[in-house]
Amino acid sequence: MITLSLYKKATNEFFGIINVPQADAELNNTEEFGYFVGEYLDDKYYVLDGYPTLKLLPSYVVDKTEVLADSIDLVSITGLAVNSKLRMIGPVTTTAILTDSALELTFDLAGDYIIKIESLQYLPWEVTIHAT
Repeated sequence: MITLSLYKKATNEFFGIINVPQADAELNNTEEFGYFVGEYLDDKYYVLDGYPTLKLLPSYVVDKTEVLADSIDLVSITGLAVNSKLRMIGPVTTTAILTDSALELTFDLAGDYIIKIESLQYLPWEVTIHAT
């Protein structure tokens, strides 16, 4: 038996690890899916130029973590990868796909907001914003 890490060729994302007889390994190489021998977890690796690649530590910049809940005071997060996925958890919860390398947020409800950002090439990242 060998361990295979399966990935989606269209998105270069790992999605599962299976154990198969070595003779059956090639059955997992299809038009839609590919594999690598070994364990490559999707939270730490992605596929780049046909090779498993470690995700990098993000270098996002947050200008402040405390803001007024007045719909005017802005929090800016820059250095984001295009097509990153944003999830905000707090008094208001939302999910969005970022189409630019910067994000500006305002808040109209007081509370703590956890901003989580995921992208293909970076490790998951989060920050807590306190709106008063």
